[in-house]
Amino acid sequence: MKLLLASLLLMLSGCALWNRPAPELITSADYGNYPDNYKEIVGKFMQTSPTYQKNEPIYYNWRGPSKGYSYDGSGAYFGYIVCVEVKTRNELGGYTVGQPYMHIINNGDVIKVDGGNPLGSDEAQTVTTACSSF
Repeated sequence: MKLLLASLLLMLSGCALWNRPAPELITSADYGNYPDNYKEIVGKFMQTSPTYQKNEPIYYNWRGPSKGYSYDGSGAYFGYIVCVEVKTRNELGGYTVGQPYMHIINNGDVIKVDGGNPLGSDEAQTVTTACSSF
């Protein structure tokens, strides 16, 4: 039984390692130019969402930009990571609880965004954990 459990854990950890970019790719990747105007870039990107066009978002608790990357099943995204929490107006006119977002900016464009999930969800915790490092 212990051998079966150990084998299963080894297989699962191996799968996680396969999803990471190779170290050579991390060091040679194009992260783009440092985004001095990152708040403007993120604000313009968020305004492309119908939710944020009409609900007067409030951005707070900015973190970054910090050179980094994100990876998922479709590949790796390299750039500068910017984290922010966003509140919007609800149907009663008050503001919602803020939701964490993580944006990756490369050469002035948001190339990947994670977040917008209810606080307490696994997805929101993943973004919060990733953003807590800076």
